[in-house]
Amino acid sequence: MSEKVKRLIEYIISFPMMIAFVLVSFATIKYMDWFLVDGVLMISYSALFLVLSAVLLFIDLEKLDIVLYLIMSAVICVIARDMGVFKMVAASFAIALVIYILRNEKIKKYGWPFITLLGFAFWIFNYRDAEKYTVISLVVMLFYVLISFVKKENVYYAAVPVVLAISLLALPTSDDPYEWGIVKKAVEGVQKVCARVVDEVSYAFSGIASKSYTGYSEEGGLSGGLISNEREEMSFSHDGLRTKVYLKGRSFLEFDAEGAKDVDEDDGNKWFATYMNALYHSGISNSDVYNFSRLVECDARYKYLKTTDIIKPICTLKVYADSVPEKKKRGFDYKLKYIIIDYKSPDVVESLLTFDGNQMYEDYDTICDYAKDIYYLDFTKIVSREEYEASKDIDLSRYLDSSFASERVKELAKEVTKGCDTPYAKASAINQFLHQYTYDLGADLTESNNYIDSFLFEDQKGYCVHFASAMVEMLRVVGVPSRYSVGYLHDERGTDMVKSNEAHAWPEAYIEGFGWVPFEPTPSSEYGMVSWGFGKRDQGDGPAGSTSQDYHKNDQGDGPTGSISQKPHANDQGDGPRGTNKPSDNSSDKSGKLRYLFAFAASIAFAVLLVIAIKKVRYALMSPENKLIYDVRVLEDKIGEEAVKKEYSDLYATYLRVRFRGDKLSDS
Repeated sequence: MSEKVKRLIEYIISFPMMIAFVLVSFATIKYMDWFLVDGVLMISYSALFLVLSAVLLFIDLEKLDIVLYLIMSAVICVIARDMGVFKMVAASFAIALVIYILRNEKIKKYGWPFITLLGFAFWIFNYRDAEKYTVISLVVMLFYVLISFVKKENVYYAAVPVVLAISLLALPTSDDPYEWGIVKKAVEGVQKVCARVVDEVSYAFSGIASKSYTGYSEEGGLSGGLISNEREEMSFSHDGLRTKVYLKGRSFLEFDAEGAKDVDEDDGNKWFATYMNALYHSGISNSDVYNFSRLVECDARYKYLKTTDIIKPICTLKVYADSVPEKKKRGFDYKLKYIIIDYKSPDVVESLLTFDGNQMYEDYDTICDYAKDIYYLDFTKIVSREEYEASKDIDLSRYLDSSFASERVKELAKEVTKGCDTPYAKASAINQFLHQYTYDLGADLTESNNYIDSFLFEDQKGYCVHFASAMVEMLRVVGVPSRYSVGYLHDERGTDMVKSNEAHAWPEAYIEGFGWVPFEPTPSSEYGMVSWGFGKRDQGDGPAGSTSQDYHKNDQGDGPTGSISQKPHANDQGDGPRGTNKPSDNSSDKSGKLRYLFAFAASIAFAVLLVIAIKKVRYALMSPENKLIYDVRVLEDKIGEEAVKKEYSDLYATYLRVRFRGDKLSDS
C-alpha cells in the first residue's frame, strides 16, 4: 500500500471524528450565543472544507488546503452578501483550520486529546444544556483518542466502536423505547453501582466541601448565589394527610454581617400548652379542630445528613428513637408524633386575631380533659404539670433584639405596619409587603456590611435567607417576637424523600396567646401556606387563595391517601441558606456531575475492553499464516522494517514466502 493511499484511508476513517468536532464546535457557539447560527449551513460549510481536503490529499496538493479554504470562503461570502453567512463561513474556516493543524503528525498526538478534554470539561459543567448530538460527538472523539493511544495501527478499526457508539446513543429513549432485557439490566446495574460509589465518596467528604454546595448543615452563615442539588437527604413517610410541611432543624436568635447566629434553645412542648389554651378559649370543638389540624405519626430516616439536629415538624409532640447519638448520620431513624396545622384556615386566623393574650391559662386538669376530648391524647404524657406551669411565663425579650436593623429598616417596618393593631396583623402586613421583592437565586450579598438593609433598599432581590432575615428584623422593630428558622419545606404530595432543593429558611412570629406561627415571605414558596380549604372557607368566608374541594373524601380513602389535589406552584421549591440547601435552577451540582463522570468513565472503560477483546478474538481465529503476517507487521511498527530483517532474518524470510509466494507454514 502506497503512503498516499494509506494517508487517504486514515483521513477518511478519521472523517467521523472531524465531523464530531464540527458538531461540538457548533453546539458551543450556539450555547455561548456568540452569533445567530444556522446548524445546517455551518455544518455544510465545514463538511465542504473537509471534503476539499480529501480531494487535495488524493491529488498530492494538500499544501494548498489553506489557500483554497480562503478562496472558497470568499466566493461564498461574495455570492451570499450576508453578514450572518459571513460569520458562519468564518467560523467554519476557523474549525477547518484547527483540523488542518491537528493533522500534523507532531501536533495530533497531543492536540486531539487536548481538544477532546476541553470539550468534555466545558459540557460536563453544562450537561443539562447538552443536546444528544453533542454527547454523541464527544463520545466519538473520545473513542478515536483512546484508540490512537492504544496503537497507531488500530485507527483502521476506529470505525467499529464509533458505529457502535452512534448506534447505541441514537436509539430512541422516550417514545416506545426498546426492551433490552439482560443488556438493559446490566447497564442499569452499572449506573447504580457508579451512583452508589459517588454517593459514598461525596457523603464521606461532605463536611469538607464548601457549605454552599452541601446539604443541610448546622450553620446559619450567609452564602452567595445558590446551586441546585436534588440529592435525597432523608425519608419522611406516613399515611396521614399529605400537604406541605415545615421540617425544622433549628432556629437562630441574632444576625450580623455573616448571617444568622446564636442558636435558640428547644422549648420542648411548651408550645402545645399555649396552643391548647388558645383552642380552649376560642371554643374549638372536636369537629372544628378537624378542619385545620391533624394528628400524624410518621417514620423518619437520615439518608445523607450529618448533624446534631433532629429534623422534625414545627409542631412535634414526641420523638421516639432507640438511641440518639450526639452526631446523627446516615441510617439514623426515629418516629415522630406531631400536629400539622393549617395556619391559613379561617378558624385559625380568627383565633389568632381575636384571642385575648392576657387571659389566664386554664388549670392543668382542665386542659388534660380538653386534649383527650378533641385529639384523643393523654396530655400528661406530652406536657408535665411542671412544664405546663413553666409555659405560662416565657421570656420573649431575646426575640426582640433588633440591633442589626438599620435606621431605614426600622422606618420601613413602622411604615408597613401603620394601622395594624395586633401582632398577627403586623406580621401579615410585613409578609405581604415582602412578596413584591424579586426572587433571585443568584443574589450575593456576602460583601455587604448589612445584608438585610442591602436586600431591602439596594439589590431588592434575593432568596429565602434574605426574605426570612428581613421579616424577622422588621417584626422585632414593631414589637413582635420572632426568630429565624432553617430546615425544609417538604411537599409530601410528591414523594416521601426529602431532597436538598427543598431546604428552606423562614421566619416564625410569636403570637401572644397562640404561640409560634410560621410565615412565608419568600415569593417562590408562598404556596407553602395555601389553606387546605376546610371549615368556614367552604362557605367563602376565608381569605383569598383557598380551595373549595371536599377534602374529607381523601381522608376517608377516596382518591390518593390523604392527598390534597391542588397542584403546587411552579416555583414551589425550598431554597437553602448556607446552613441549609439549594433550590432548583438550571445549574448542576457537584455530586450530580460526578455521577455522570463515573457512569461515563465506566462506559468508556467497557468500550475499550470490548475493542481489545474483539482484537484478541480476531487474532485467535486467524490462520497460522495470517498470524505470522500480523506479528511481523507489529514488529515492523515497533522496531522498523530494517531491524526486523536484521534481527529476525529467518522469520522475515518465512514471512516473505508466505505473503508473496503463498506458501503455507507447513511448507516453509
